[in-house]
Parts: sequence; structure tokens; C-alpha cells
Amino acid sequence: KGRLVIAALSTVVWTGPAGAQTAPSARPPEVERMGGYIGDWSFQETLRAAPGAPEQVLKGTWRARWLGDRQVEWRWRAVSADGEATGVQVEGWDPEKKASFASWYVSDGSRGTATVRWAGTTAAHDGSLFSALGAATRIRCTMAWGDFTQIEYRCESGEKGKTWVSREGHAVKVVPNTATAVGTGRVLGIHSLVL
Repeated sequence: KGRLVIAALSTVVWTGPAGAQTAPSARPPEVERMGGYIGDWSFQETLRAAPGAPEQVLKGTWRARWLGDRQVEWRWRAVSADGEATGVQVEGWDPEKKASFASWYVSDGSRGTATVRWAGTTAAHDGSLFSALGAATRIRCTMAWGDFTQIEYRCESGEKGKTWVSREGHAVKVVPNTATAVGTGRVLGIHSLVL
């Protein structure tokens, strides 16, 4: 099976007692930029697990939501000829390193981490991917976000002195159709009850 692991990230975060709320705080510009991720995305990509390996075509969805007020959680699902994979990724901002960070886990047991550096609206990911058995692969990805309505991305992987294009794809943000939600309906009844 191809490594679907590069497509997503995850981490378990404890946020305190159920229902606990934190006061909203001003987000630095680097965190505000991540607001462009928020929404649902549809993607298609080609994946090559190793040099000379056959390409796999993956199709799937990404869903990005705020996790607290300074991190974004991505949840994804991908389908290929070999089956289905899911994963979770968390991205945030490290003010000391002046860089974004990302961590991910995938349903096949693989995981990874990356440092994310921005130049305009293009993000460069540099990190490591670990298989379920612990084998490490270096990854470098360029992700051109543009106006955050679509993205083109390309990743190179390296291991044992070999480098290859491991992932290329395109994603589009899905805009909800609100037209069907506009209109009026009959009010059947409003009742006040004292218990």
C-alpha cells in the first residue's frame, strides 16, 4: 500500500474539564493567517511510496477547524484503489522559533512532524515521517495557498540517499450552498409551559 501518511497530521490535546471556556485572546498575524484554512476542502493527488513505485491516485476531503484559539485541526479522509485512510493534523505557531509547527497521525499507524515556514502565501514544510514500524523518511513540501480558496502542492521524500517526488495534488475549498436554506416556513405553534 502507498503511504497515505503524508496527507495528514494529528495530536491528542487535553483542553480541561468538559465545557471549560477560555477567554478569546488576540491572535498574532501568523495565527490569523491560518484562518484561511478553515472550511471543508476536496482534493485529488498522486502518491508515490518509493522511487520507481507505481503512482496511486487519491481522492478525498479535508476539514479544518480551530482547536482553541491558536491552533488549527485538520481531519481528512482519502480513498485509493488500495482502500481508505483517515488522519488528523494539528498546526500552530511557535513564537520562539518564529515558525509554524505541524504534527500528524494516520490510521495506518504512521505519524510525522514538520516545521512550516511561510513566504507570502506559500508554505514550505520540512519534517520527518515515521511508518508504523518506525522507519523514518524526510519530507519537504511546497504548498501554494494563493487566496485560500484552492491550493497546489508538491512533496519530495528522501531516504537511504534517494529523493523522489512522493506527492502532488490540488485541493479546492468547498463553498456551502446556502440558497436552499433561504426562505420562510409556517410557525405551527409557540407554547409557554410552567413546570
